[in-house]
Parts: sequence; C-alpha cells; structure tokens
Amino acid sequence: MIGTRVFGIACGGREGACKFANSSVRVAKPTILVVDDDPAVLASTTRCLLLAGYDVLQAHDGMQALKLVQETNHSRISLVVTDIVMPHLRGDDLGRLLRHTNPALPVLYMSAFSAPTVDCVSEAEFEGRWSVKPFDFDELTARVQGLLEEARRLSAL
Repeated sequence: MIGTRVFGIACGGREGACKFANSSVRVAKPTILVVDDDPAVLASTTRCLLLAGYDVLQAHDGMQALKLVQETNHSRISLVVTDIVMPHLRGDDLGRLLRHTNPALPVLYMSAFSAPTVDCVSEAEFEGRWSVKPFDFDELTARVQGLLEEARRLSAL
C-alpha cells in the first residue's frame, strides 16, 4: 500500500532531522500544495513534506485546489504536487490552469502509472516532473527540492 510504504520506510526515524537547534529562529519555508483524491496518499505525502520542513496545503481534488489557490495568496505556493487521475478536475488540467496564471510555478505530477497516460498532453509537458507512486521519502524530497531549486535559478535569470 502506498501510505504504508511512505510512512513505514520513508518517514520512520526522520522526525529528529526536522528539529532545529535554535527553535526561536524562523526560516521562510516553501509552501507546497499537495493534491490527491486518495486520503491515505494525501496524508502520507503531506506528512513526509512536513517532516522535510516544508509548509503544506492540502486539497482532495483539482477543484478544491483551485479554490484554495484563489482564497490563498497564490504567490505563497512554491510548488504543487498533484495526482493525475482525479474526479472533477484532473491533475494535468489543474497544472495547466495554475501555470496559466503563474508560468513559473513548478508542478510535480504523480501517478501509479509508470508513464504519462494523458491522451491530449505530450510527454514533454511532464519531462522531469513525473513521479511514480509509491515513492519513498528520499525520492519525494529530492524531486521537490530539485524542482524548487530549478524554479529559483530560472527566477534569478
């Protein structure tokens, strides 16, 4: 089960790594929006990202994610991690809509499928932004960190 793998392997023993020696120091943390219609995947992905030190917002589908972005200062969101196949609004459509208003927003797509299966989208849209579920803590945090670093480099140009 995806949640078991993420909780059992990925997050076990990681909590100590997220504690700071001086807790009075406040560091601006990137905010990640996690979108998945599977409650177990949503919870475990959120937990891993929190343990890695990120602020996390959650949505159970693409429509809720859009509403959340509209109600929140959308510039606060640094990255979106979204499932592809969801009811109401697919993750690829969500990514397109969010990037229409914020082209620099990185989106990490995740799916249980081993390759993009979206009919109307080329694989180039997902290049470097695709993660197959289940994933472990190190894989997820490395992908997130890599996309955030890429976004920072591009914004500095």
